[in-house]
Amino acid sequence: MPNGVPVATVALNAAQNAGILAAQILGSSNPELLAVIAAFKEGLKNKVMNSLAETTKTDFKFQVKG
Repeated sequence: MPNGVPVATVALNAAQNAGILAAQILGSSNPELLAVIAAFKEGLKNKVMNSLAETTKTDFKFQVKG
């Protein structure tokens, strides 16, 4: 887009991401809403980090056939 025409895009079928983006925009002038969104995103981060920790616990053994 040309200068002066900012565009925010989210994936199709990603209503949650669109909602988060909208709430962040509204939160720029509403500290209470911004705090709620920040806490929600912290929860998402924790979920991802916990999944990563679970994934790295697994001891995969790969065999190369040649």
